[in-house]
Amino acid sequence: MLNDYIKRYKRCTIFGAILMAVTAIFMMFFPLSMMEMAVRVFSIGMAVTGIIHIIFYVLLDTEMRHFSNDLFVGVLSLALSVVIFMNVNEVTRFLIYIVGAWMMVKGVMGLQFSLRLIDVIEFNWIYLFLISVAEILASLLVVINPFGMAQLLVRVAGICLLTTEVFDIMISLYVLRSLDYTKRPRIY
Repeated sequence: MLNDYIKRYKRCTIFGAILMAVTAIFMMFFPLSMMEMAVRVFSIGMAVTGIIHIIFYVLLDTEMRHFSNDLFVGVLSLALSVVIFMNVNEVTRFLIYIVGAWMMVKGVMGLQFSLRLIDVIEFNWIYLFLISVAEILASLLVVINPFGMAQLLVRVAGICLLTTEVFDIMISLYVLRSLDYTKRPRIY
């Protein structure tokens, strides 16, 4: 009984791993399409959230509607989802610039912190300084060449995902094979 459950679970795991491996291959070879698809899925999720809030508002008692902001949140979510869905390229480009700016701010803050550590405590501040400089340089690359860096990031993520899923399939096949082996009578 437990063996049957494990077999079903591992077969489902293999199926899911194959789907994720296909996604990883698309990430490696079509990174811009995958980024745009992620933004589209996000906008669809916002639309679903907006619809749910509107339904909750409609289902509320009349007295409770005065205190609820579900209609506002629902309409705003629906409107934003339509704007995002209609402008996927611009939203994707904007998000990449935000990531670059965030990396820049974080790098400058780390740089400032490492320079403060020079006088404060006995600490090997040079490592933090070098990491901060590397982060600032990486943020400059993101701002200068946003789509190239985003494509590289998506490709690397695809490679990591593919590697993980291949290992997951191998482990699942090993478990299934081991379970089949345990059904055989043991000869001592």
